[in-house]
Amino acid sequence: MYKKLNLFLSAIIIIAFSVKIWCQEKTEKTQSKNIFQIIWDSIKDRYKPYEFIGMEGDKVIVKFTFDNPSANEVWLAGQFNGWTADKSKPKYDINTHGSDLSGKLIIMNRDPKTDYWTTTILLAPGRYQYKYVLDAGRVWEQDQNTDQVDDGYGGKNSIIVVIAK
Repeated sequence: MYKKLNLFLSAIIIIAFSVKIWCQEKTEKTQSKNIFQIIWDSIKDRYKPYEFIGMEGDKVIVKFTFDNPSANEVWLAGQFNGWTADKSKPKYDINTHGSDLSGKLIIMNRDPKTDYWTTTILLAPGRYQYKYVLDAGRVWEQDQNTDQVDDGYGGKNSIIVVIAK
Protein backbone atom coordinates (compact mmCIF):
# COMPACT_ATOMS: atom_id res chain seq x y z
CA MET A 1 0.00 0.00 0.00
CA TYR A 2 2.80 2.44 0.87
CA LYS A 3 4.46 1.66 -2.44
CA LYS A 4 1.33 2.78 -4.36
CA LEU A 5 0.98 5.88 -2.20
CA ASN A 6 4.63 6.83 -2.73
CA LEU A 7 4.25 6.28 -6.47
CA PHE A 8 1.12 8.45 -6.54
CA LEU A 9 2.75 11.25 -4.53
CA SER A 10 5.85 11.10 -6.71
CA ALA A 11 3.69 11.47 -9.82
CA ILE A 12 1.90 14.50 -8.33
CA ILE A 13 5.23 16.14 -7.45
CA ILE A 14 6.59 15.52 -10.96
CA ILE A 15 3.44 16.94 -12.57
CA ALA A 16 3.45 20.02 -10.31
CA PHE A 17 7.14 20.62 -10.99
CA SER A 18 6.61 20.20 -14.76
CA VAL A 19 3.70 22.65 -14.75
CA LYS A 20 5.79 25.13 -12.75
CA ILE A 21 8.61 24.95 -15.31
CA TRP A 22 6.16 25.22 -18.23
CA CYS A 23 4.52 28.30 -16.73
CA GLN A 24 7.85 29.99 -16.13
CA GLU A 25 8.81 29.39 -19.75
CA LYS A 26 5.37 30.32 -21.11
CA THR A 27 5.25 33.90 -19.91
CA GLU A 28 7.50 36.44 -18.28
CA LYS A 29 4.61 37.49 -16.05
CA THR A 30 4.40 34.10 -14.39
CA GLN A 31 6.37 33.76 -11.21
CA SER A 32 6.86 30.51 -9.36
CA LYS A 33 3.36 29.05 -8.96
CA ASN A 34 2.15 25.78 -7.63
CA ILE A 35 -0.43 23.63 -9.39
CA PHE A 36 -3.28 24.94 -7.24
CA GLN A 37 -2.44 28.58 -8.02
CA ILE A 38 -2.35 27.78 -11.73
CA ILE A 39 -5.74 26.05 -11.67
CA TRP A 40 -7.28 28.83 -9.58
CA ASP A 41 -5.84 31.56 -11.82
CA SER A 42 -7.23 29.86 -14.91
CA ILE A 43 -10.80 29.75 -13.59
CA LYS A 44 -11.19 32.76 -11.27
CA ASP A 45 -10.93 35.46 -13.92
CA ARG A 46 -12.57 33.58 -16.78
CA TYR A 47 -14.24 36.32 -18.69
CA LYS A 48 -17.73 36.43 -20.12
CA PRO A 49 -17.78 37.76 -23.70
CA TYR A 50 -20.71 39.98 -22.75
CA GLU A 51 -22.78 40.65 -19.69
CA PHE A 52 -26.24 42.17 -19.35
CA ILE A 53 -25.85 44.76 -16.61
CA GLY A 54 -29.31 46.30 -16.46
CA MET A 55 -31.89 48.40 -18.27
CA GLU A 56 -32.06 52.04 -19.23
CA GLY A 57 -35.57 52.71 -20.46
CA ASP A 58 -36.30 50.06 -23.09
CA LYS A 59 -32.58 49.48 -23.84
CA VAL A 60 -30.31 46.89 -22.28
CA ILE A 61 -26.93 47.91 -20.82
CA VAL A 62 -24.38 45.44 -22.20
CA LYS A 63 -20.74 45.15 -21.15
CA PHE A 64 -18.50 43.49 -23.77
CA THR A 65 -15.23 41.87 -22.71
CA PHE A 66 -12.49 40.63 -25.03
CA ASP A 67 -9.27 38.80 -24.19
CA ASN A 68 -6.36 39.69 -26.46
CA PRO A 69 -3.37 40.95 -24.47
CA SER A 70 -1.21 41.37 -27.57
CA ALA A 71 -3.53 43.98 -29.14
CA ASN A 72 -2.55 47.63 -28.85
CA GLU A 73 -6.03 48.94 -29.62
CA VAL A 74 -9.46 47.26 -29.84
CA TRP A 75 -12.76 48.54 -31.21
CA LEU A 76 -16.18 46.88 -31.25
CA ALA A 77 -17.97 46.83 -34.61
CA GLY A 78 -21.23 45.21 -35.61
CA GLN A 79 -24.71 45.55 -36.96
CA PHE A 80 -25.56 47.87 -34.06
CA ASN A 81 -23.14 50.61 -35.30
CA GLY A 82 -23.13 49.89 -39.04
CA TRP A 83 -19.79 48.03 -38.75
CA THR A 84 -18.06 51.36 -38.12
CA ALA A 85 -14.30 50.97 -37.69
CA ASP A 86 -12.90 54.29 -38.82
CA LYS A 87 -10.91 56.59 -36.51
CA SER A 88 -12.31 59.65 -38.27
CA LYS A 89 -15.85 58.77 -37.09
CA PRO A 90 -17.25 60.17 -33.84
CA LYS A 91 -16.39 58.10 -30.79
CA TYR A 92 -19.28 56.47 -28.94
CA ASP A 93 -19.80 57.51 -25.31
CA ILE A 94 -22.64 55.85 -23.41
CA ASN A 95 -23.14 58.99 -21.29
CA THR A 96 -23.44 61.28 -24.32
CA HIS A 97 -24.87 59.13 -27.08
CA GLY A 98 -27.00 56.63 -25.14
CA SER A 99 -28.38 54.13 -27.63
CA ASP A 100 -27.38 56.12 -30.74
CA LEU A 101 -24.61 53.83 -32.00
CA SER A 102 -25.07 54.41 -35.72
CA GLY A 103 -21.82 55.45 -37.38
CA LYS A 104 -20.01 55.73 -34.05
CA LEU A 105 -16.59 54.23 -33.31
CA ILE A 106 -16.89 52.02 -30.21
CA ILE A 107 -13.52 52.04 -28.47
CA MET A 108 -12.70 49.34 -25.93
CA ASN A 109 -10.48 50.10 -22.94
CA ARG A 110 -7.94 47.77 -21.38
CA ASP A 111 -8.78 46.86 -17.78
CA PRO A 112 -5.50 47.15 -15.84
CA LYS A 113 -6.54 44.47 -13.33
CA THR A 114 -7.48 41.71 -15.80
CA ASP A 115 -5.76 42.90 -19.00
CA TYR A 116 -9.09 42.35 -20.81
CA TRP A 117 -10.56 44.88 -23.23
CA THR A 118 -14.01 46.18 -22.17
CA THR A 119 -16.73 48.58 -23.25
CA THR A 120 -20.34 49.19 -22.25
CA ILE A 121 -23.10 50.09 -24.71
CA LEU A 122 -26.89 50.34 -24.84
CA LEU A 123 -28.70 47.94 -27.17
CA ALA A 124 -32.33 47.50 -28.09
CA PRO A 125 -33.57 43.92 -27.80
CA GLY A 126 -32.61 41.91 -30.88
CA ARG A 127 -30.01 39.64 -32.46
CA TYR A 128 -26.76 41.27 -33.55
CA GLN A 129 -23.60 40.16 -35.33
CA TYR A 130 -20.31 41.72 -34.28
CA LYS A 131 -16.52 41.47 -34.37
CA TYR A 132 -13.56 43.00 -32.59
CA VAL A 133 -11.34 45.28 -34.65
CA LEU A 134 -7.70 45.12 -33.59
CA ASP A 135 -4.93 47.63 -34.15
CA ALA A 136 -6.70 50.19 -36.35
CA GLY A 137 -8.45 47.62 -38.52
CA ARG A 138 -5.53 45.38 -39.40
CA VAL A 139 -7.34 42.40 -37.90
CA TRP A 140 -11.06 41.70 -37.51
CA GLU A 141 -11.65 38.90 -35.02
CA GLN A 142 -14.70 37.13 -33.64
CA ASP A 143 -14.89 36.03 -30.03
CA GLN A 144 -14.29 32.29 -29.73
CA ASN A 145 -16.52 32.15 -26.63
CA THR A 146 -19.78 33.09 -28.39
CA ASP A 147 -22.15 31.61 -30.91
CA GLN A 148 -21.00 32.40 -34.44
CA VAL A 149 -22.40 32.75 -37.93
CA ASP A 150 -20.76 32.87 -41.36
CA ASP A 151 -19.72 36.44 -42.22
CA GLY A 152 -20.02 35.96 -45.98
CA TYR A 153 -16.28 36.46 -46.50
CA GLY A 154 -14.98 33.08 -45.37
CA GLY A 155 -14.84 34.02 -41.69
CA LYS A 156 -17.20 34.14 -38.74
CA ASN A 157 -19.07 36.83 -36.84
CA SER A 158 -19.94 36.60 -33.17
CA ILE A 159 -23.61 36.69 -32.18
CA ILE A 160 -25.33 38.38 -29.26
CA VAL A 161 -29.04 38.03 -28.53
CA VAL A 162 -30.36 40.85 -26.36
CA ILE A 163 -33.62 40.26 -24.50
CA ALA A 164 -35.43 42.93 -22.48
CA LYS A 165 -35.98 41.94 -18.86
